[in-house]
Parts: sequence; structure tokens; C-alpha cells
Amino acid sequence: MRMGIFGGTFDPVHLGHLRAAQEAADKLELDRVLFIPAGCPPHRRAPQASAAHRLAMVKRAVADNPLFEVSDMEIRRAGKSYTVDTLAELARSAPFNELFLIVGIDQIAKLDKWRQPHKISEYARLVVISRPGVKISAVKRKPASPVFRSWSKEPIFLQVSLLDISASNIRKLLRTGREVRYLVPEPVIRYLRSHNLYYK
Repeated sequence: MRMGIFGGTFDPVHLGHLRAAQEAADKLELDRVLFIPAGCPPHRRAPQASAAHRLAMVKRAVADNPLFEVSDMEIRRAGKSYTVDTLAELARSAPFNELFLIVGIDQIAKLDKWRQPHKISEYARLVVISRPGVKISAVKRKPASPVFRSWSKEPIFLQVSLLDISASNIRKLLRTGREVRYLVPEPVIRYLRSHNLYYK
């Protein structure tokens, strides 16, 4: 099985996440895309919503797409949520799956700060997707980083629809009482309202 791995804080999950995952799946002919909300992100501030709320929102966001699945493995695992640990666990549990790690192009500059980045290619093929404000072509023209040179599998660069949506802006809109319709899936909006998330 060709499986995409799509991690993040998802604080909250939004349509930009879903569209990027769908296009990556279509272009790479993936059989599944596994969304994995981070339990404790190691390189950024703690998410505003709890792990339980973020997991519940992702489940609601992907429920109507048979291509998408959700895992709570990073939330269940104690300590920081390191990508290499997640990939190793997935490789052990399903050794016949071909894994594709989907990351935003903004993560390229941060790869050398990841835990054991040289090991990523042992478990998965890195898929770098475009983000608003950063062109794939510009990044591809730059010399390969030492991290890339140590990998046995070259990254795949994908141009996807540039939906300029950010979780931080969604939180700001909610905090100021403004509408987030058409930025966030309707089931997630209902969940946000019922649990009064980000409104204060």
C-alpha cells in the first residue's frame, strides 16, 4: 500500500490541509493518507487546543473522505512528537507499506533541526508541497542541503493549489468574533462552536 503521512498540530485543521493532502494523493497515486495530529510538537509553542480537541476536529474533517484516515499515535506516545519515531513505528507495524512523508516547503529550512533527519529516508520518501509565498522552483534551484545528500531517496517536489489559509489567522478570526466559513470544514465549525474553542 502506498500511504501518505500528513502530520501537524492542526490547531485547527482547515481546508488548506485537506486540499493539499488530496492533491498529493492524486498526483502520487496514494492508497491512503494518514493524518497524525502532533501530541507535543518539539519545535514550536504548544498548540492552543488540547490534543483531544485537535484529534476530534481532524476526525470530523476527514470523515467523508474514504482516502483519509486519522491516527492518535503521537498523542498516545509520551514525550515530544518526533517524526522519525512516528515513521519507525509505522514501518514496524506495517513493513510492506510504502510511506510518503508529506511536508510543507517551509519545513525544508528546518530539516537539520529535526531529530535524526538522516534517518527519514530509511522509512519514507519525503514529499515537499508548495505553500503560499514560497515557490517550488526557487527551492529546487538551491544546492541540496547536507541532510538531503545523506538520504538514499531524493525528495519529491509537488506544486499544489495555494490556498492561503493559516490556522493562526483562523484562531484570530474566531477570537475577534468573525466568520470562518469556507476556511474550515462545516463539521469542524460546529465542533468549535460547541466547545467554544479559540473564542477567547
